[in-house]
Amino acid sequence: MEAKAQTPTLKESTIVERVARIVSSVRGVNPDYTRLAAELEPAIPFDVFGVVLLRHDRQAVRVTVCQRYRGSW
Repeated sequence: MEAKAQTPTLKESTIVERVARIVSSVRGVNPDYTRLAAELEPAIPFDVFGVVLLRHDRQAVRVTVCQRYRGSW
């Protein structure tokens, strides 16, 4: 069996860098995940939101449910 490494495209790399900046901007004792969801929405598909939190924290699995209601989270 042969493994192939996939090199990320420029677009994928740009998305990852943008997400890293957004996620790091809300770190703290009580992070504002609602704001994080609103900022991440245009950057990546929203179903990736949970994965971003898990990879950023590396300490715990967090499930945060954010729903859009009348134009806001």
